[in-house]
Formats: sequence, C-alpha cells, structure tokens
Amino acid sequence: MSTNIINMLICFIGGFIGCMIVYGLCFWKGLYAPDSKSKYSFLPFLLSALCCLGGLSLYFNSFYDFIVPPEAKTFAYLIIGTAVIYAAAQLKGLKRFEFFTILLVAMLISSFTPLRQISYFEAMPMWAGPIITAAAWAVFAFCWRYLNALTGLVALCAFSFCLGIASLGWLNGLPMLFAYIAAAWGGMALTVFLYNKEPARIKLSSSDCSVLGFLLGFLLFYAFLEKSGPCVLTFSFFLIGEMIFGTLNMLFNGKISGLNTYMAYYEAQKTGMPINLEYRQISRILVLLLIMGCFELYAPNDYSVPVFALVLTLWYLYRLQNWQIGNQTFREINREVISEIKTNIKQISKNSAKD
Repeated sequence: MSTNIINMLICFIGGFIGCMIVYGLCFWKGLYAPDSKSKYSFLPFLLSALCCLGGLSLYFNSFYDFIVPPEAKTFAYLIIGTAVIYAAAQLKGLKRFEFFTILLVAMLISSFTPLRQISYFEAMPMWAGPIITAAAWAVFAFCWRYLNALTGLVALCAFSFCLGIASLGWLNGLPMLFAYIAAAWGGMALTVFLYNKEPARIKLSSSDCSVLGFLLGFLLFYAFLEKSGPCVLTFSFFLIGEMIFGTLNMLFNGKISGLNTYMAYYEAQKTGMPINLEYRQISRILVLLLIMGCFELYAPNDYSVPVFALVLTLWYLYRLQNWQIGNQTFREINREVISEIKTNIKQISKNSAKD
C-alpha cells in the first residue's frame, strides 16, 4: 500500500474520530438541546475542518504536484473568509445579506489567489475571470441550502463529493494535498451525517449549508486550474441536477417560490417514501456520479462524460420523484414523460393567457 493511500486513510479516520469526539463532548456537556435545534450545531464541524485545512496545508507544503501552486496566503484567506461568512450569518442584521457576503468574500479570494488565473474561454479578459469565478462560487455555495429539507442529505452529498476528490488524488488527477483535505473533510461529513440523519440529533441551518458549500466550492474551482474541473463538477451533479429539476418543476406549476419543495427528493419524501430507502436510492446516484467523474479523467474531451452524467442524473431524479410507479419499460416511461411535458406546457399557456 502506497504512502499516499495510507496518508489519506489516516486523514479520513482522523477527521471522522476527531469530529466525533468534539460532537460527543458537546453532547456530554449538554451544549445541544434535546430538540436538535441548537444554533451552533455546525460549529464543531467547521472548527475541525478549518483546523484540518490549516494543519495539512502547513505540513504538506511542498506543492510539488500542482500545475498552479497555491500561494502561502491562499489557505489563510480561505480560513479567514469562511470564518467571516459564518460569523456574519449569526448576526440578524447581516443574515439577509448572506449571499452578498459570500459573493464579496469569494471575489476577494478569487482576486488575490491563483484562482484569478482561471480562464473559462479563449481571449477572456483577465479581469473577467475572478468575477465569473466569484459569482459561480457564491451560487454554488448558496444552492446547498436547498438540499436541507431532508435531514442528512447535505452531509451525505458532501461526503460523496469529498470521496470523489480523494479518489482523483489517488488516480493522480488532483494534487495529494487536496486529496488529504478532502479525505479529512469526508470523515467529518460522515460524522455530521450520522448525527443529522433521521432521527436527527443535530440540525443544520441554511447558513450552515452555505458555509459548507463555500468550503467545497474552493476545491471545485481550484480543480479547474489543475485541469480536473469537469471531473469534480460531475461529483456535484446531484445538487446541480436537483436545482435544474426543481426549477423546471416550479415553472411548470406557475410558481416562483419554494424551490426545494419541487425537488425530486422532497417530492419522494412528501409522497411517503421511507427515509432509509430514500437514502439508499440517493446513494446509488452519488456512487454513479463518483464513478463517472473518475472516468472523465481519462475521457478524450471535457464534455462527453459530464453531459451524459447530467442527463442520467435528471433521469434518476425523475425516477426518484415517481418511486411509486414501479418497473416500467423504457417506451412506457418515455410516453409518460412526453405526456407530462405536454400537460405542463398547456398549463403554462393557460396561466399566461390569464395574466
């Protein structure tokens, strides 16, 4: 067994046990109320994650396997920025400006770290890169809150995302420092899942989910500098797919609010799908995306595998929403999908005519 794999296992186990101990001490000291509504349920994870980020970046600081080596201040900026976002979210006066706080911090980090070198298309002006990165990073972070209507789902998706990045490190697709960080965060996310899954002992707020998304977003966008952006983007397709699925569902119903209530996982939960079965079905999607993200590392281009993975994710989300239908042939399901689309288009036309 190679040294890198051993180090990843140590980081994962250390992150899991360390975070578990911190949460255990919090419960032992009675810091969390029995109703699982403590305001600071996410704080043990956040402190553990930031300490781990700082410690690993200082210990593995040779950066020999980076295409674009991070500057010494990069991880310090990330730690400070994440702390600022979390602290601002705890203040009632600033909570309403949470998205703009995330956007501002993302803009600063994107402008003063190697992330400013990301180029999304040819002949792109140098000033445009940090703006696009910051905007996409803020949206990515903010969207994680929409998975929070099912307890444990945010932590489960974060665990899968981190496991994918660690796998890319093992396959030499990303620097090992990121693999170690992701492995440690994956162990911590697993701890949060065990405490947050039904029956939940802790509760994550919308702000907590956005802070988690902000941390994961850094790994996502730095992966573009390391030429593995499409791979890591594929790992996040459950989130992106749910956002697309929920938005289309919401528009078909003529609504402009309550986005999470139109997502596939919420529809399945609302129609009585057993929560353990829902965890299993979502885990299958996440495993599939993890495998396809790793395949993308060897794909001839940056588009074929991610496009197929996104289409497949939307298909699985449709099956998740309609879990009670049972087994159907491919032709029967296609016929039903086309029929629903026609019905929704007619409904939109009627709503437009009334307006």
